[in-house]
Amino acid sequence: MTQENANAAVLENTAAEGASSASEEKKLLEIKDLRVSFFTHAGEVKAVNGISYSLGYNEVMGIVGESGSGKSVEAFSIIGLLQSPGKVIGGSIKFEGEDVLSFSEEEMRQFRGNKVSMIFQNPMTCLNPVYTIGNQLMEALTCHDKSISKEEARKRAIHMLELVGINNAEKRVDQYPHEFSGGMRQRAMIAMALITRPKLLIADEPTTALDVTIQAQILELMKELQHKENTSIIFITHNLGVVAEICDRVSVMYAGNIVEQGDVNEIFYNPQHPYTKGLLESMPRLDDDSHERLIPIEGTPIDLLDPPAGCHFGPRCKYCMKICTKQKPPYAEVGEGHISACWLHFMGEKMEKKMEETLKAQAQAEEAARAAHFEAVQSAIESGADDIFAAKDKAGNAAGKAVEEAADALENKAEGALSEAADEAASAAGEAAEKAEEAAKDAAKDAEAAAAEALSAGKEADHE
Repeated sequence: MTQENANAAVLENTAAEGASSASEEKKLLEIKDLRVSFFTHAGEVKAVNGISYSLGYNEVMGIVGESGSGKSVEAFSIIGLLQSPGKVIGGSIKFEGEDVLSFSEEEMRQFRGNKVSMIFQNPMTCLNPVYTIGNQLMEALTCHDKSISKEEARKRAIHMLELVGINNAEKRVDQYPHEFSGGMRQRAMIAMALITRPKLLIADEPTTALDVTIQAQILELMKELQHKENTSIIFITHNLGVVAEICDRVSVMYAGNIVEQGDVNEIFYNPQHPYTKGLLESMPRLDDDSHERLIPIEGTPIDLLDPPAGCHFGPRCKYCMKICTKQKPPYAEVGEGHISACWLHFMGEKMEKKMEETLKAQAQAEEAARAAHFEAVQSAIESGADDIFAAKDKAGNAAGKAVEEAADALENKAEGALSEAADEAASAAGEAAEKAEEAAKDAAKDAEAAAAEALSAGKEADHE
């Protein structure tokens, strides 16, 4: 079994555990090892690289990550709106047991909008400016229910506008998109997505273009409608505050991979992957009185045309080791229904402690270098202006050297810790194999003795 297949298996098992409230036959959506690539003139872009998760009925799954991580691409794959040159090259998508990827064009049209609906990022570009809001709501309904009359469809459209909190719906239903505010247009998009009473709603950053007050209203509305209509939701966003507000479970994506997945409380209060920790550290908190500076994630996302051989987050990770640059980390179960893909989880508690000590030493070295730099500059100022620049250069070189030494120490200790962990694991495996071999020999001897005893008893019985 390859490592990618092993990772897919762990993701599938965890997805099943995460939706344990629903039995196996009651899964609404199951995605297994989904792979989506864009075949461009420059090469293959692996936008989604083997993700798996499942969604139960009346459940909200949050998918978070920075721009370009593959969140929207996997959503478009579910509803069959993936644009050329994008193509699903592997995996499966099952909705209530049916294989979505095998649907014909007509079956996909019936599936899309009827069983699954989507709220897009920008309602102004999704609403047709030359048709009234009512016409667009009614069209979504009549396309999937040929038996409904025009009058009944209009009543349903007015009811949905009222349901999403738009006042004077009977008048508003005859207005055009430009006559609605941004928040009202987003509410109209939600009404359009829910008018057919779908079982799954995909919300692709529905609050991105809205101010904070309207965001709160939209989130409250979606939670209320979810309970009223018993709708499951896939909520795609890069806003962790939104995730905490509405989601039951969370998948954290980076460069086309799910790097961590688990219950929303586990992700927020017990994050395990360095990328998840970085996202949380870069987010402002209202309950923090320390007024410390936010910690950014250094660097930029990788080029998906030429991804690194190992961990995709390695080039930006402060814990990065040599093995991270050479081999992709497998998934580790770090809690019930909680998985994370990082080599740190395989180092053991003892080695992880050494890593923390080394990082602490590095931070102290950097602080000492800054102090030395400051003292050198102060000394130069006191001795005369002519020496200031030379002193600055000297202090800067000393600081750089100190930081490099600390980084080398970190690398050497981390690699030594990982090697030690591997040796311990190999030793334990050898001991277990020896014990198993001894047990097998003992069992064989017992079996031979029992066979001899049975043969002897049989001869005695024949003699009698």
